[in-house]
Amino acid sequence: MHHAIVTETWPPEINGVALTVRALERGLRARSHDVSLVRSRQSPAQAEQAGETLVRGAGLPR
Repeated sequence: MHHAIVTETWPPEINGVALTVRALERGLRARSHDVSLVRSRQSPAQAEQAGETLVRGAGLPR
């Protein structure tokens, strides 16, 4: 089965959402599922990895 995970937070950010989403992604891959990950780019020089799409994040108004 193919899954798409779209998230704004991802390690190395340390918070409950980032760690839970990473655990979900790893668990699905360990069970031989195809996973496409769409997440915000954390630094300008960051390169995409296989199965990953990096997008520009948007700031939230305060």
